[in-house]
Amino acid sequence: MTLKHVGVLFQTMYLAATAMGLAPCALGGGDADLFARAASTDYRAETSVGEFLLASQRREPMGAVSEIANVLAGGPSDDLPSVDRKGWA
Repeated sequence: MTLKHVGVLFQTMYLAATAMGLAPCALGGGDADLFARAASTDYRAETSVGEFLLASQRREPMGAVSEIANVLAGGPSDDLPSVDRKGWA
């Protein structure tokens, strides 16, 4: 029954987030043990049954394939931070 409730909640979150211009994403799997440790809960009493990410969308869609390749390669982009081989610059 709990999983049905999570499905209904995720559907509502998808609809509301999309209407607000946000970028929703349900995750396919997670680490319930890690969540229990991070939340300081007893795994047997309270555990995670669904994970959901919410982010803002890009201001404008990426235009050309070359721009997408540039971003993936860590090259210049107007609205993304530059990336070097060690991480965010």
